[in-house]
Amino acid sequence: MKNVVILGSTGSVGKSTLDVIRNLKHKFKVVGLSANSNWELLAKQVKEFKPKNVSLADGNWVKVLKNNLSENSVQILTGADRVKEMVSEEDVDIVISAIVGAAGLPAAIEVIKNGKTLALANKEALVMAGGLITSMATKKDVSIIPVDSEHSAIFQALKAGHPNEVKKNYNHSLRRAVS
Repeated sequence: MKNVVILGSTGSVGKSTLDVIRNLKHKFKVVGLSANSNWELLAKQVKEFKPKNVSLADGNWVKVLKNNLSENSVQILTGADRVKEMVSEEDVDIVISAIVGAAGLPAAIEVIKNGKTLALANKEALVMAGGLITSMATKKDVSIIPVDSEHSAIFQALKAGHPNEVKKNYNHSLRRAVS
């Protein structure tokens, strides 16, 4: 069984990931969840998946979250190091990083520093620091698995030895971007 942390669990990628895990409970256990400000959905996710750790970026809602989870034995992490603390837990195997925008970069770096598999849905992290991230991952022997649909298609085509599929996917993405 693989232990999973989902950073950005209340967003579309996070919710989709939890849908998959819901159907594969024999293969994956959620040990950590994080959200920006949607404490209500995060509380529901905690009650269903019972992670060990949870964090909420918007400190204004932490007290409300604690009150709603008072019957659950979950540790609520706060402060600047909350994500670092969550991904450095020894039992974590995979981290799904679905944090939107530039905020996802520090999380991706922390995951790699801790030697965990990184399932990356955050394109901005690669755009801003792709060289750094891939270099660090190579040095730490960390797998980076693309979760975003276009990146995943490219990854799968390259892995299968079909470079023409990469070109086709690139052209499709380019057409979508300019239309």
